[in-house]
Amino acid sequence: MELFPVLWLAVSATAPVLIVLCLWVAYVFHTYRRKWRTVDLFLLSVCCQDLVTALFCFAFSVLRLIGPKMAAAPCGFVLWGLAASRTFQLTTLASAVGDRLLTIRWPYRYRFSVRRNQIRYHVAVLAVIGVLIGVASAFARSSESMLECSLHPQLWDSRYTLFVLVLYGMLMASSVGMSVAMEVQRWQLGRKARLQQLRTATPEYGTTSTGSSVSSSSSKPLHVLGRQTSRRPYSPQVLCEAGVSEYRWTVVAVVTLLSFAVNHLPFLRALIIVPAVKSRGEGVYEWRALPPRTLALPGGRPLPVSTHALLPPPLPVCAPYYCGHALDGTVSGNVRVVAYVPQLHATPKLTLP
Repeated sequence: MELFPVLWLAVSATAPVLIVLCLWVAYVFHTYRRKWRTVDLFLLSVCCQDLVTALFCFAFSVLRLIGPKMAAAPCGFVLWGLAASRTFQLTTLASAVGDRLLTIRWPYRYRFSVRRNQIRYHVAVLAVIGVLIGVASAFARSSESMLECSLHPQLWDSRYTLFVLVLYGMLMASSVGMSVAMEVQRWQLGRKARLQQLRTATPEYGTTSTGSSVSSSSSKPLHVLGRQTSRRPYSPQVLCEAGVSEYRWTVVAVVTLLSFAVNHLPFLRALIIVPAVKSRGEGVYEWRALPPRTLALPGGRPLPVSTHALLPPPLPVCAPYYCGHALDGTVSGNVRVVAYVPQLHATPKLTLP
């Protein structure tokens, strides 16, 4: 049995397991719904998005097992669902990070000015945006992609690809920037909490009467400016004393990092680096990873080493078929690359137009 049917079979077998796990997490969230905070709504949304994504991945793997060529209606529906869920998840993660940053920056004002209904409305708006972008992805498919149900980003219209690249890049960059600001705020609050503990550890002051042998001591320390601590809920002092659990930042950070590493960064890498090149005489687009020696500028100067390092190293994962025929693709307007998929003695070739 070939490699890629086995991979699609593995995806179709593991997707139900992910669906069961997502349902269990959603049940846990529903059980403790009375203790929800604003961030729990975003985390539940991410769980529901994973559930929907697992359903569409299962459907796509089943379609690929049936055959690469199929009707346009089911393929377009599955591709719409995957694009919409990916966009919805990325916007929700950015909103969750922003929610934690606002909570630590203005804990009292933000906590009591933003209601759960407003968060639900915000999540609903993000879902509508994801649905619209999914519809745009269905209409942005090129005529060649209608022959085969494929997730290759290079089979979309170039304008839609540029739009998705800019949108996802801005969302991920804003999430990283807000995460850095969150860590800075946490460090500053921790520093203030340590200074306040040093202030409260001052020795008690006593007074002694010289006219008699009776001495009295006061249990109250002298008044120090700024010693009073606000005991309002979600004030910075209370949050510092309560610890990190009040922010739930660890959960949001871990979920965001895992989603970026597993879902969004590989997708952006496919948009930028991994080209979909066309086989000669077949008219079928496939994933290819070109070796670094095939990339060169006019005049024989190689591209920077950083560009080579960004190329995906596992060639068996990127190339669905091992064949010796030439593959061609345009890197820029002045360079045309002709390469062979690596075999025993296959060597890359570079030709200029």
